[in-house]
This record gives sequence, C-alpha cells and structure tokens, in this order.
Amino acid sequence: MYKIILDEIVSILNDSVWNKPILDIHLPQRAKFERYLQSVLALRLKKRFDDTMIEYSLDDKHVDIYANNAFIELKTPNTNYRLPGVVETTRPITNNIQSIIDDINKLKWLNVNNGIVAFVLFPIDPNKNNHLQHIEKIVAALGHNIYCSANVGNMFVFSCRV
Repeated sequence: MYKIILDEIVSILNDSVWNKPILDIHLPQRAKFERYLQSVLALRLKKRFDDTMIEYSLDDKHVDIYANNAFIELKTPNTNYRLPGVVETTRPITNNIQSIIDDINKLKWLNVNNGIVAFVLFPIDPNKNNHLQHIEKIVAALGHNIYCSANVGNMFVFSCRV
C-alpha cells in the first residue's frame, strides 16, 4: 500500500493540468500544502477503496487518511535550502523532520498493522543530496528500511510502512 501512496502522490505532483499550477504557488513561498495533498490523495484513493476516510479517529487520536485498512499520516515539510526563485527564509527543518518521526511513533504507539507515513520534502536541489541526512534520521526512527522514494522536480517524495 505504501507504494500505491507514493505513486499517487507523484502523479498528483506531476499533474500539469490542475495540481502542478496550484503547487507551483506553494514552492516559491515554501508554503506547506498538507491539507490540499490530503484531500486530493483521499479523492484518488476513494476511487480505488470504498473505505477511504479523512481525519479518521482511532483511540482518541486521528490519522490523516484511512484507506484499504491502512492508517496514513501525511506531511509536507519545507526546507531552508537556498534555490533560485524560492524566497530565502529560515525554516525549522529539524522541527519538520521531528514531526515526521512523531507520526511514526504515533502509529507505533497505536499498534496498527498497516501504518504508513508519507511526505513531500520541499524545496530540494535534485542535484545535491543534502536532504539525505534527514532521511537517514527518519529511516532510523522506522527501525527498518522498507520504503520507496522519488524526486519530482524540487520535491522529494517518501512513503514507508510503519
């Protein structure tokens, strides 16, 4: 299921008719788009899986999406990497990475059989690997290296089972 999630997110990011123009507004401003991604992804998953729900409650907690018996947490963490055409600002990338690790720990604590964490890290320079140090922290928190990832322009997409 985590591979389906990755493929759908990549497809959303590459959708030049509708989604890409909207996301092109976010990238230069480093503006997060988690709720937008959640809605579009849930809509796509609903076409495949009738049980798809957003903001699914479980043990007084919630997960962003529930679909096909999977509990899915999404994030759109922004970075502080300097890129042409992107506003220069200091963003707490460390805090953003910690929020992904917190989602991993939440799914572990909930003890679900089919937990998935997915995120779009942006902006990145696809010619540099400076974001990989943060990916290593996330993989360490997972306790395994079962994940898939892809670069889509200045965005890094990651999906894993928890």
